[in-house]
Amino acid sequence: MRKLTLSLLLCGAVGAANAQEASGVLQLFACKLAPGKTYENVWSTLEMTRQNIDRSAPDYDPGFGIFIWTPFRQATGYDYIWGILNSDLGQMAAGTRNYVESGRAALMGPRFADLGHCDATVTFFDQLTDGMVGSGEDRIADAAVETFSCRLRDGSDLDDVIDASEFWQKQIAKIDSPALNKYRGALLRLFRGGNGEADFGWVGNYPDWESFAQGFDDYIGSKEGQAADARFNAISRCRSALWNGYWIIDPAELP
Repeated sequence: MRKLTLSLLLCGAVGAANAQEASGVLQLFACKLAPGKTYENVWSTLEMTRQNIDRSAPDYDPGFGIFIWTPFRQATGYDYIWGILNSDLGQMAAGTRNYVESGRAALMGPRFADLGHCDATVTFFDQLTDGMVGSGEDRIADAAVETFSCRLRDGSDLDDVIDASEFWQKQIAKIDSPALNKYRGALLRLFRGGNGEADFGWVGNYPDWESFAQGFDDYIGSKEGQAADARFNAISRCRSALWNGYWIIDPAELP
């Protein structure tokens, strides 16, 4: 496995994770475009969503953010992915309630449905490295994103994943690489949803593709990176994909 794992589509085999240990909550929508729809339709819908968000509200979640990933190299079968970040489950619930009660759901729901079909899941995410990610609410890429969607091998469980994640943290800290210092990696654990194609996951961000290329070489060329990969390969099988990442709403605070 190359670095860690993204769970786009988690199944219920692992069970609900402990929200108290999470850095935040992430809602993911992995989508296929309907016939005749284009990325321009997706962008305009998400940008309209941004225009309808009231960031001056006293209860606005500083960890709230919306992003979109478009394919760079993918092995998922999806045309795009969009996600919603929240600081915790309480903030997610409050935001969802406000979305419905304000009328934005009635306004935007049909627009999203018209774009095509999406598989949805809600995960907790554990931020393991700080790294760097760009900012800017425009159509200029803010991140080079790598994702892995993983199934557990027989005899392995979520405790093994957490142990392997902690081992990965220790190993990556030993690698002398300015590019890897820019890497933001997060383990994702199921709360609700998914289509059963993965048990756990990871998403990693670099600020650009040059950093990704150098960081990738530094990681796989090191004994520490190879050891970390071996730990994950022993407990899981993963499919990877690469994406261009863009902020639609840039969080005021990242975990």
